[in-house]
Amino acid sequence: MNTLNIGNEFAVQPANESISLDRPVECDILPKPVERGNGDYYFTQIGRFVRLTETHERELFKQFAQIRRDIDQLLNQFPKSVIDRIKKEDSDRPGRKRSNRWWWEPMSLPIILLKIEKQLKQDGIQSVLWKKLRRSSQQLLSIQDTIVNANLRLVASIVSREYGESVVLSTHDMLQEGVIGMMKAIGKFDVSYGNRFSTYAIFWIRQTIRRAIENQADPIRIPLYIAEGRRKLQKKEIELKKKTNGAVALDQIAVAGKMDAKRVRQILESPKSYISLEAFSQKNGGVDDYNAALTDKMQINPLDRLIDHERKNMVNHVVDSLRTQESSVLKLRYGLIDEHEHSYAEIGRKMNLSRERVRKIANQALKRMRCGHQLNQLQELI
Repeated sequence: MNTLNIGNEFAVQPANESISLDRPVECDILPKPVERGNGDYYFTQIGRFVRLTETHERELFKQFAQIRRDIDQLLNQFPKSVIDRIKKEDSDRPGRKRSNRWWWEPMSLPIILLKIEKQLKQDGIQSVLWKKLRRSSQQLLSIQDTIVNANLRLVASIVSREYGESVVLSTHDMLQEGVIGMMKAIGKFDVSYGNRFSTYAIFWIRQTIRRAIENQADPIRIPLYIAEGRRKLQKKEIELKKKTNGAVALDQIAVAGKMDAKRVRQILESPKSYISLEAFSQKNGGVDDYNAALTDKMQINPLDRLIDHERKNMVNHVVDSLRTQESSVLKLRYGLIDEHEHSYAEIGRKMNLSRERVRKIANQALKRMRCGHQLNQLQELI
């Protein structure tokens, strides 16, 4: 479904019988970059979209809420086995919490439709509600796109004013995260409270961008609740330092933050310093990197072990192609069975042969291996 501009936001695009995967859950609203990291290009493109008036915005959200209620009623009319299966898959996702009112969000509607269509086909159910559900979903997503496009300036303003150039995420990535946050806000906004949508959406835009940065800031991911707690405790620590004009004890921070001292220590010590294995160590004048220093010298290289294994397999294959007696003598003589080399006398006692007879059999076997296709196979090992 294409993004619609103001003026035809309620138009419904022609629909096929099935929902396409071309529309992801987190829609790529922003234009693709011409040059990576060129923020001015994105801001120029965002300026093409017209902002909504307060009246127009209120009307859009009223229709959005009505269509959402209609979709919810349609979903409740589908076979209970189909909907319950999809509800369980959605609730099993980590960190997923739903209110009692809605079990689905508008931004996840395309994926929910795909799952419903798949379940209907698997169960062999022909539902007359499918076309109505698809049509209403397209109308809902069209209104969502219109609201998103009209508020892209808000996302761009937050990114440029509060985040600037991030070393973790590019400008384009932060704008995309802001759009995702806005789409979350659209699904939760209640127009009946009389507030403008932009006032409500700012929190969700900031939160989504901040969490995306925090998730990728460290090589080892620290849970978001730990990062939030650390930020609050650091704020308390700064406030206490201003009051006391000196160092602040851990117990004081714990009291101010209303937390256990042990828990405060764990949170404040959560960020650790990381050293790349490719960085040079201070030993030996910084010649060796940590990767070389940590390597177990006694451990056989996996590649060398593999090559050695293949060579043994090839030798055993060539030896097995000889006569039975010759093969047995060579395997005992060169330790191909138990990695222990036996003398001619030992082999003779095992096989009830004389020492001289064993020596002749061994020489004959080696001579045979130097001729014909066995030689070509052994030369591959060199």
